[in-house]
Amino acid sequence: MDPQPVAIPAQTPVAEALDNYFRRYTWSWFPVIDDGGRLLGIAQRERLEATNDGGEGWLTVGAVLEADDGGSWRIGEDRPLTEALSSEAFAKLGAVMAVDREGVLRGVLTVEQVRRALQSAFGSPA
Repeated sequence: MDPQPVAIPAQTPVAEALDNYFRRYTWSWFPVIDDGGRLLGIAQRERLEATNDGGEGWLTVGAVLEADDGGSWRIGEDRPLTEALSSEAFAKLGAVMAVDREGVLRGVLTVEQVRRALQSAFGSPA
C-alpha cells in the first residue's frame, strides 16, 4: 500500500487539477479529499476533461467527483487483504482507498502493488 498517496483537494478547480495532477502523473483517476484529509470520492480524468471542455474548468473537483456515498471506494485501514481484494473499488479501479475510523485517507492499495508483493514473496513466474 502506498501510505502517502497523491490526492486532489476538493476545492481545486478542474482546470488546475487537469494540469497539476492528471497531466503531471498521467493517471486516469485520483482520490479526492476535504481539508481534513477525509476521502470524499474519486476524480476521473474523462469527467474532468468533459467539464473543462464544456467551459466549466472553474468548477471545483469536489463538484464533479464520483462521490464515495456508500463507501464503495474505501476500506478500513485495518481490514484484511482479502476484503480489499474482493471490494467493489478493487474491481472497478484496480485499487482501493484505505481510510482510518474518521474517514481520513491513509493509503491506496493497487493491483500492481499486490502483484509485486506476491512476486516478491513467491518468486517471479517462470
